[in-house]
Amino acid sequence: MTKLSYLDDTYTFEDTGTVQELGRDEKGGYLILDQTIFYPQGGGQPADKGFIRISGDDVPVSFVGFHDGRVRHYIPDTYFNQKYIGQLGALSVDQQQRELNARLHTAGHLVSHVIENLNENLIPVKGYHFNDGPYVEFLNERGVDVTALINGSNQQMATDIANTHAVSATLSDFPTISQLRPQLAPFIPKDKPSRIVTVGSYRSLPCGGTHVDNLKRLGSVKITKAKKQKENVRISYVLTEPL
Repeated sequence: MTKLSYLDDTYTFEDTGTVQELGRDEKGGYLILDQTIFYPQGGGQPADKGFIRISGDDVPVSFVGFHDGRVRHYIPDTYFNQKYIGQLGALSVDQQQRELNARLHTAGHLVSHVIENLNENLIPVKGYHFNDGPYVEFLNERGVDVTALINGSNQQMATDIANTHAVSATLSDFPTISQLRPQLAPFIPKDKPSRIVTVGSYRSLPCGGTHVDNLKRLGSVKITKAKKQKENVRISYVLTEPL
């Protein structure tokens, strides 16, 4: 099992880890370390990028994945070298990308909270927090007209951000999370630590991603459109202010 140090602090961009294994799969060669600050892609959030300095080499990390409890750091073939096994590496995450990913992910949670608070019949079931078109998908079995909620949602998000609500994350367990969010239980991975993320006084959501520690770090968030997806509705949003 890889210790997931990125869960401890979003704003830790440098750390160390010992290389335990090299391997290959369909994505290419990878390193496995005893611990990592690199976020592996999943939960609607892209992977971190950066590099690991090992034995005098700056090894680029182009992708990070999670498999059977271990984090795979994918590296170029030119750096696939058995000499790294057992060596202590200096990990460095791309800070700009990490902070953007955290902002996008927390913004998605804020969208979820505000929308479901305005209409309890809308239940968040999926998030896509990539910069190329982030959205949150809601179960909408009763056919709620979501477009009528957009203006009110944007106003509420602006208020929440202005009030600088705190964002916190705590470890939990699957039974607790299943009771808190029964509709999301089927989507919660069993091979990752169970965690809940709380924004201000909103009802917590299960999440293993990286987040800002305060809504003031978001800048501003705006819902841009709502699109029907079978029984669901997809609500797209953007960060309208770079930080």
